[in-house]
Amino acid sequence: MKTGRKYGVFLLLMLALLFVLSGCTNRQGQLDETPEPIVYMTPTPQPVLSENAAGVLTGIETSQLVVSIIFEGYADDEVLQAICEVLDTYDLDGLFFVDGNTAYEYPNMVSYLVQEGYEIGNSGMRHHAAADRSSVSSNVHQFERTQQLMYSACGVYPKYACFNASSYTQAVLQAVTASGLSGVVKPDIFLNHDSFVEKEEVDTFVESLVRGSIISIHLGNASGTYEEANSDLVGRVSLDPTPSILDGEEKVNTVDLHISEILTWLIESLTLNHYTIVTPTELQDARVNLVGSEIALPTNYSERLNLINYSLPRTDIPLGVTVTRTATAGDFYDTVFVGDSIMANLMSYVNWRRERDQLFWDGAQFLVSSKLTLEKALISDEGAPVLPMVEERRIHIEDALKILGARRVYICLRPENIRAYSEERYLTNLKVLIYLIRQKNPNIDVVILSIPPVISARNATPSNWQVFNYNLMVCRMCASHGITFLDIAYPLRNEKGALRDDYCLDPDSYGSHLNDAGCEALLNYINANIP
Repeated sequence: MKTGRKYGVFLLLMLALLFVLSGCTNRQGQLDETPEPIVYMTPTPQPVLSENAAGVLTGIETSQLVVSIIFEGYADDEVLQAICEVLDTYDLDGLFFVDGNTAYEYPNMVSYLVQEGYEIGNSGMRHHAAADRSSVSSNVHQFERTQQLMYSACGVYPKYACFNASSYTQAVLQAVTASGLSGVVKPDIFLNHDSFVEKEEVDTFVESLVRGSIISIHLGNASGTYEEANSDLVGRVSLDPTPSILDGEEKVNTVDLHISEILTWLIESLTLNHYTIVTPTELQDARVNLVGSEIALPTNYSERLNLINYSLPRTDIPLGVTVTRTATAGDFYDTVFVGDSIMANLMSYVNWRRERDQLFWDGAQFLVSSKLTLEKALISDEGAPVLPMVEERRIHIEDALKILGARRVYICLRPENIRAYSEERYLTNLKVLIYLIRQKNPNIDVVILSIPPVISARNATPSNWQVFNYNLMVCRMCASHGITFLDIAYPLRNEKGALRDDYCLDPDSYGSHLNDAGCEALLNYINANIP
């Protein structure tokens, strides 16, 4: 008994020890294991991007008088209804870009637009957000979320997006495609309720408008987007460089109602000038290549055309063509000089010389009008007093050249007004004029003349720096498209880049017209540099 009890106790002790050791081993194993994380939300999967990025609907090069108008942002229902009434009056389509937050807060407004037959567009969740600074996943999420909010409000998914606070990088455009959108719209010109006070200002704006432009009209909370996110655009494409920035929670001032009045003025002025207002999609169908393919310029030549490389508005050698010859008999037969009052002075001087020598500049003809500008040459109706006269009729330049049988034309036309935002428009308008001339006059040789300088005492626009900048830009455009550029400003300048005082006819007034000595210097330069 005694021995058995001892054995039983020993067995119990061994079992207890094994139990304790087993428990320690299990706890040690548990301590060594890494616990599985608790997942509280499912992460957004990385979107599958298409290799083909979304297309961009932009302003185009065209010879047709077409333009598009879009709307961005939201003011209030009264403003929106007034805009729709204007569009309905003129039987025009409308494309309204709205952000997701606005669609969520004002779904009835989005629904109203669709019910009225207008198209809605996607501006992301926040109109001011810069998509190019966000990740692809974030952009896809934001764009898709806006799509859903739009659909919830009106039962329609937008086809196009517009993010003017963003650069349309490849990643942004791929995110647009991944979100189910067809493309993006990129306006050229931006207006808001502060852009115009009187109708005459709209008429002036339309006169310098480039055909094929997309005009964006800002409503309320869209103001300030461009200055906030793209400071390099200020003063270049924005008609009003410092529009007010309205807080989304702030009640829109009644001045926004002026938008419908501006829209009415704009439509009436465009119609009067024979423009057709189309959608951005329809606009693309009017695209043409105005002056042919662009060719790359040598680096050293490009540097010569960079304004920052000059301390004075002058060059040491002429811009433009480098291979020329001296004029011989017959070089000016069927040659026409086109221009404004400066060219009219040259014509007067040639006619005076011909009174003594009938063969002076034999064959040269002139198409001049004292107030003719590049914009007026394109926009004015036939018969307008500003157009040059041929056979007792005032007609467009391209038609006049055909009547005169021109085989070469020298063109010297200044812009209508000197504004920072009009520089690129001037170049486009010049391309349009060249295109129209070539269409009506096949095989004609087009020579673009630089704009002459003004005297240093002149303190009005254009300044010599502005003139010089335009000449550099035009020379670059001509060189890039194989168009002859002749720098007539070069022989007229003094050492500071201004018009020589002894060449100026009107130093006490305009300070830009040439006297007989200036005309002689100009003619000598043209004679010595036949392309």
